[in-house]
Amino acid sequence: MTESQQSGTSSLLETSEDEEAKKKEAEKALAQKALSERDLQQEIVINLSESETQMVFFIPSVVVPQ
Repeated sequence: MTESQQSGTSSLLETSEDEEAKKKEAEKALAQKALSERDLQQEIVINLSESETQMVFFIPSVVVPQ
């Protein structure tokens, strides 16, 4: 193998190793985000009620006579 072929092969190996490391980190992060069985069984009280409507954005219009 020539030197350029060896460097190309080593960069491919590094890339696949990087991808494997990223996958492992993603799996670890997902496991940390997962809810425990206790969290899934916990009851949550939700209170639904109507609230006063508020105007968030208002642009007055202008009527132009013809």
